[in-house]
Amino acid sequence: MRRIVIVGYPEVELLDVACVADTFDTANRHGANPQYSIEFATLGAQPASSGSGLVLAGQHALERITGPLDTIVVSGGLGHERAADDPVLVAHVRRLARESRRVSSVCSGASGWPQPACSTAAAAHALVPVCDVLDA
Repeated sequence: MRRIVIVGYPEVELLDVACVADTFDTANRHGANPQYSIEFATLGAQPASSGSGLVLAGQHALERITGPLDTIVVSGGLGHERAADDPVLVAHVRRLARESRRVSSVCSGASGWPQPACSTAAAAHALVPVCDVLDA
């Protein structure tokens, strides 16, 4: 089983969470081998409001997740700058990135991690310099 952790925070983009989760779920339904386990994690397993006002239940407490992970995905959203300024959230993302085979982000999920002025790819590389960053 390949473990996927999608990171959420207040004002996360619902589309960024749903598209990632549904992509891996579709792979599972089409016979992915090994299958993917999809988890949505927030600090304290707290609900994450989306920019549209819908609220996503935090399945898992980010601080309690341990690796190894296949992939950690940082979602984008209106709250991405506040999320990037949260030292506890950033510390857990960095910790889990070191325990993951792949690190990815959706849209603004990488901006501001850790420098808001840099490009998304550069921010992702600064967060986890041992990873190759694909800037498409």
